[in-house]
Amino acid sequence: MVVLPTPQINQTEIPHLNKNMYWIHCNGCYCQPEPGVVLRFHITNCSHIYCEKCVTECTKEQCKICQSQCATLELSGKLQKEVENLFEEPANVFAKAMKQVNQTLEFQKSHQRRWCRHLKEMLRHQTQQLKEVKKLAVQYRHLEKETMELKKENSYLKCLLAKSVSILQNI
Repeated sequence: MVVLPTPQINQTEIPHLNKNMYWIHCNGCYCQPEPGVVLRFHITNCSHIYCEKCVTECTKEQCKICQSQCATLELSGKLQKEVENLFEEPANVFAKAMKQVNQTLEFQKSHQRRWCRHLKEMLRHQTQQLKEVKKLAVQYRHLEKETMELKKENSYLKCLLAKSVSILQNI
């Protein structure tokens, strides 16, 4: 959150406006916030900053810096999070981003591990089924061979029976 100094507030009491924020200045007249001086600043949607003295003139028809159509927002204690983040210390922004990246990474890794365990279990189950199918295939080939032998024997016996019937009929 960016709160610019007012006569009642000392610059050192404002956590987001510290010595590392020396870069804040009006893009029109280059004035900077000073302790004890009431001067409001505005930010444009094209990310330029103007003091209250310059904001109207520098954004009347278009932004003085980039010549784009722009809207302004007063820098106060009620900023949207994305605007407030522009004034955050880069190290803090990085730390928050890394925390979010780590949370995302841990979330995804936990789901990946769960998915891998599921796939391994499916593989184990399918491997077991494949072994059973191979056993059944061996049994099937054995039964098929036995069936062929029985068919041959049956054919032979039918032949013998036919010869026996033929001999008996001739007697």
